[in-house]
Amino acid sequence: MNILINTIKCFLAVCGPYFFISQYVCSHARGSVPNIDHAIILKSKGYSTDTTEQIIEATRSKSYFIRHVALTLLTERTGKQSIPKLKEALNDPRMEVRWRAAHLLGTLGDRGGLERMRRDLKE
Repeated sequence: MNILINTIKCFLAVCGPYFFISQYVCSHARGSVPNIDHAIILKSKGYSTDTTEQIIEATRSKSYFIRHVALTLLTERTGKQSIPKLKEALNDPRMEVRWRAAHLLGTLGDRGGLERMRRDLKE
């Protein structure tokens, strides 16, 4: 597990200006969730988060970072109602978004993201 955490951390650190997301992902993998307000992140990027529909709109952003944060907020707000959107995100072009969707599905008791993660690890 530590090798996976370190691999993800290194990969995300190299991916660009979103280094803090690597700390976030790794802390999730270790089981400690930092206190991050995902709504504030989306609002700071110009997205409204008042309704579920507005959060779903953010999941269609061109920015993988925004899609990642929006999926997290959607799951926090709607719980198991977010499962169809999370399963759709398993086909996102960015691995970070696919893995976040798989992780969120797992927190909801749905193992549907495991196969996608296995495929990503083989590639």
